[in-house]
Amino acid sequence: MTRSLNAKRLKPCMPPLLKEEIIPLNRATGATSYGGAACENLVKSYFLTNQINIAEPHVDDGVDLLIEKPDGWVRGQVKKVVYQLKLDHGMKKRGNEVYRTRFHFNFQGAGRTCSYLKNGRRQRKSGEIDYFYHVLLTPYRQLIWETPANLIPLRSDGSFIHGKTLILDRDNWIRKKAEIDFNQLLVYQRYDPIIFQTYLEFFNKPQSNTLTNFF
Repeated sequence: MTRSLNAKRLKPCMPPLLKEEIIPLNRATGATSYGGAACENLVKSYFLTNQINIAEPHVDDGVDLLIEKPDGWVRGQVKKVVYQLKLDHGMKKRGNEVYRTRFHFNFQGAGRTCSYLKNGRRQRKSGEIDYFYHVLLTPYRQLIWETPANLIPLRSDGSFIHGKTLILDRDNWIRKKAEIDFNQLLVYQRYDPIIFQTYLEFFNKPQSNTLTNFF
């Protein structure tokens, strides 16, 4: 298959998920609530261990945390990264049924229910959130991305787009520059020793897009 001259091969920012890490979050069992609370607590711990003061608003209106940055207090919203297995349609056309991971970074979906909206959710707009903190949390890894709200594309009504779907755990070809370079926004990652043992070659590659310091 020929590729554009502008195509660039991107290295993954993390090794693939182990089988034990792929745990479906079922709304019926309340598992999503546990996952969301765990992600929020991880972000709190990240700031406190770095001696950054945080606070929680008394009324939850879409802002999960107030963070004391050098220039003053800012508003942060915590979002868990949702991973799914999707059919690779390109491989299916070649006669192979292969499922690959996709990671969803959502910017919408939080906020109190509004009866006058069709989807029952208020759409967040520019000026309401300063930073999004996306968290990928499994039994063996913890990753946090810090995304300034001014980097997020907007709809015509000024609200944030719904989200971005990324490839994080395998090589990928990209033909044009991404609107948001999430590799540059990864601020924290921590792995269980089993990940290092399983993917030793990945961490020994100098060209891989990983942080040099692991927590």
